[in-house]
Amino acid sequence: MVDILDSIVVKSARKDHKCDYCWQKIAKGDSYELQRLNDDGRLYSWKNHVHCKKIAQHFKMYDDCYEGLTREDFIETIWEIYRNHNPEVKWNQCKDIQLAVDFCIKLMNGLDSA
Repeated sequence: MVDILDSIVVKSARKDHKCDYCWQKIAKGDSYELQRLNDDGRLYSWKNHVHCKKIAQHFKMYDDCYEGLTREDFIETIWEIYRNHNPEVKWNQCKDIQLAVDFCIKLMNGLDSA
């Protein structure tokens, strides 16, 4: 069981980090969310892009996530969304996660009529 130790804080990165959702770089100077957690005595920090959390919320990825949304769940879901709108793309062709993230952002913002 994961316990939340403190509330989510939006910070400006003083150095490069990795997003715990998409595993892409959070560049120095970018805004990101930070939350400290405890998983059965293992303390850790969860860092994510603000837009990755918005994607997760928009596409209801937190529904039915009793133990929290994992990186694997997030990545699988955004690729599924991408492939559903681009049926010509095969699973083994999905290599650039940023492509799927950018596509989901466009869908959220209504920029893609697909």
